[in-house]
Amino acid sequence: MNEITYFAPPERVSPAEARKQGAAVRKDPGLRRIASSLPELLAVVNRERQIVYANRQLQDLLGGGSLESICGGRPGELLHCIHAAETPSGCGTARSCRYCGAAGAILETQRTGRPSTEECTVTTGPEGGLRAYNFQVTATALQIAGARYVLLSLRDISAEKHRQALQRIFFHDLLNTVSGLKVHLELLRRQAEGEGCGETIRRLERIGDQLVEEIRSQKLMVSAEARTLEVQKNLISSRDLGEELLESFAGREASGAAALELAPFYESVSLISDEAILRRVLTNMIKNALEASGPGEVVGLGCRTEEGAVVFWVHNPGHMEPAVQQQVFQRFFTTKGPGRGLGTYGMKLLAEEYLGGRVSFESSPEGGTTFFLSLPRGGS
Repeated sequence: MNEITYFAPPERVSPAEARKQGAAVRKDPGLRRIASSLPELLAVVNRERQIVYANRQLQDLLGGGSLESICGGRPGELLHCIHAAETPSGCGTARSCRYCGAAGAILETQRTGRPSTEECTVTTGPEGGLRAYNFQVTATALQIAGARYVLLSLRDISAEKHRQALQRIFFHDLLNTVSGLKVHLELLRRQAEGEGCGETIRRLERIGDQLVEEIRSQKLMVSAEARTLEVQKNLISSRDLGEELLESFAGREASGAAALELAPFYESVSLISDEAILRRVLTNMIKNALEASGPGEVVGLGCRTEEGAVVFWVHNPGHMEPAVQQQVFQRFFTTKGPGRGLGTYGMKLLAEEYLGGRVSFESSPEGGTTFFLSLPRGGS
């Protein structure tokens, strides 16, 4: 064979030698226990990255062939990866293979002896039909009968990656559409000022602003739960932030809802944090408090310093029953009906996982309910 490679070593053992290695591997009792207890696709590859063992799940994915027919092939070749035929040396040797998570994980484990986990996308060619697989690949070093192998575990994350891509597209397109709506509302308001329609247009603009805020909020939560949210820290004025929040909730009392007010002793301090995430946590606190309050009642927003920390708090006159208090921060728990329940869970996730803070609450019939957000003043 004309051995050419742009990434991994091209050498391989003969099919007969691969089958011999496979027979030795299958006798190992430890491997049999692993293969029978794990639901993932499992393969054992030799030093030349050729498969010498595959569990039943992987055999089924590869078309249900026997182990003997699989032995000696490399993962990309058996999956009909479009890059496996780009060089005579096969899987792992094409230019594109340097970006393959499976090849990278195998080589890293062979080099260090330590487990390695990467993501791998495989696009199949004509033999398997045009299709894309997304795997999370974990490579673990094995030693069987004095020979070194790598155990590959492949978890299919195709549905997860597809959902993430659709979410990104959805949020991107929706924000673009709403932004276009806001621009045209602004133009319409300017034209309608002299015709007495300005107030109606301003209300529509406020609705548009609220819609943008809700979309950004959902996008933030999706990123936070996927652990892909990036924190951008900057200097924040607690007074400016409080007044901006007050303005964003203004006008509610006119429609018979509870009103938001800054507490009399609201402290003006500076802190370093991610303003967008902090605003979302406080907005969730305020929304929950307003929804739990009746017409004419007042929700207070406060800020104070406390032993090097900045503590924001939101108070409403109502109280939560003990059974509710025990479940407040559980994901999807809600007293507002089906389809709700990310508010308190979301604020705890964002504050504690991304801002290095702490969220807590107090609730009693005498004192009402207060949620607290404690943040390190200088960032975490």
